[in-house]
Amino acid sequence: MSATAPLLSADQVMSILNVSRTTLRRLEHDDKFPKPIRLGSRLKRWKAADIDAFIAVQGQ
Repeated sequence: MSATAPLLSADQVMSILNVSRTTLRRLEHDDKFPKPIRLGSRLKRWKAADIDAFIAVQGQ
């Protein structure tokens, strides 16, 4: 049995990072921000571990 990594919605990522939807879109265009996983044509999710790693790097 394989464990799946938790996936975060845009609303959850915005809440964790304390940013607006516009800022999240800007971050998405930055090569340093984790790329989302696309689930269909409109649905995006981010791996929680990727967001945690991004936060850790920003703190340095």
